[in-house]
Amino acid sequence: MSKIAIYAHGGTERNIKDQIDFCRNRIHLDYDKDTAEKALIFKDISSPSFKSKKELNLLLNEVKSKNITKIYVDDINIFARDMNTIAEVCNELINNNCEVIFGYSKEPLTKEYVNLKLSFTNHIQNSLLKSIRHGKYVKKMINNTTSIVSSSVKDGRRFKKKVGSIKEILNIEVNDYGNSDFEHDNVFWYGGEAASIKTSSGEYKIVARGQVRCNLIAKEDYIDKDGNKVKKGDIIATVIDKNQDGLFKNVMIPFIKNDYELNSILEYEHEKYELNIENNNWFELEFYNKEGELEYDDNILDSSTLTDAIEETKELIWDQNKDLKKYAIYCRLSGFKDNPELYFKNNEDYCLKALNSKVSRDSELIKIYIDHSPSKISSNAALGVLLDDVKNKKIKDIFTLSLTRITRDMDVLLDMMQTLKANNSDIYLIDENKYLVKDLSHELLILKGLQDVLPHEELEEEIDEIEYE
Repeated sequence: MSKIAIYAHGGTERNIKDQIDFCRNRIHLDYDKDTAEKALIFKDISSPSFKSKKELNLLLNEVKSKNITKIYVDDINIFARDMNTIAEVCNELINNNCEVIFGYSKEPLTKEYVNLKLSFTNHIQNSLLKSIRHGKYVKKMINNTTSIVSSSVKDGRRFKKKVGSIKEILNIEVNDYGNSDFEHDNVFWYGGEAASIKTSSGEYKIVARGQVRCNLIAKEDYIDKDGNKVKKGDIIATVIDKNQDGLFKNVMIPFIKNDYELNSILEYEHEKYELNIENNNWFELEFYNKEGELEYDDNILDSSTLTDAIEETKELIWDQNKDLKKYAIYCRLSGFKDNPELYFKNNEDYCLKALNSKVSRDSELIKIYIDHSPSKISSNAALGVLLDDVKNKKIKDIFTLSLTRITRDMDVLLDMMQTLKANNSDIYLIDENKYLVKDLSHELLILKGLQDVLPHEELEEEIDEIEYE
């Protein structure tokens, strides 16, 4: 009988437990329940570096000592974050004749399998780090996030705790007409309209303009796949695209597989081919107003890939909307949860879906206020900032899951309603399907019922200094 072990690595005990249960189920299928229960367990919690993974290093020592001959893990990426370290661990296991089972996968762990994963990862990284004309690809991330930190002093020491956060997101959908393809992202592959983004003010269209005239030329003698002799200097393929039809992709795809290969050709680094280019195309931005009238079509984008062109257009939309009065989403943690990030993400998505169903204009930029603390202490930090923004005329309506996500204090609720009303704002309660001010402020019976359900309490607030980071 093989000496069997399970290795798990994760950020929380819950995540590790799920991995162990998953592996035990697989051992049960391969052997029996008793073998699954007796498997040795090795687990690391939140260890970013290989050296700090004490259990993994202990496991490897047991493998070298032949005390363990078979390991079950959830996935190959459990071993490390980067593929080079993963390859190092896997090769150590292979060299010591240790069999490794990845979840329900039947793929055997071999050096060929590891090298294939390593080469594929390196190829993807190289493709993303290079652009065709500029030699470097840097994806622009539109992000504006602020943390709210509670500071307190205890025993002469200053302590900080993240109690909330505020972020802005771009609430738009990109229609790429099925063109999203990292392997063929360069403007050379496109012709005509490549993507569009609809907003309240109109529609932005990204268009590949210009003629493409080029020849693909052999740099050496070789025999092609059909057995034909090709001599150095021969023209292998020709593209003459005068009508923005995207002919380059149709003609060149049998010879140039992807952007990575195209890049090496354009930089004169390809061993087999070179491109003689007479004309090439570029990305331009067209804008049609909400009446469908073309306002401009000569805005030349700096981007040479469709991904960059979309990000460049997003930045333009962001800049046009960043100073406008915004819709808001408010989320608050209802209690301690194993995966609060997933909770907030689901909550945000749910609120955003409701917002988009209610609002059809001026919602390109959404401000999200999140209270992280599930306790009474500092639990309304982001809510306080939200109300200040309402008073400063920065926020239109607010969307949240339910009334209980805002507050359980009736006095706070009534004060909030007055603030919203005075500043022509409101809160839409998704579960109740009502607006707080518009639908509930004059319904005294409902308010009285809420007061009975949500008893008035004096909340003891810890004196904290709230600051931004």
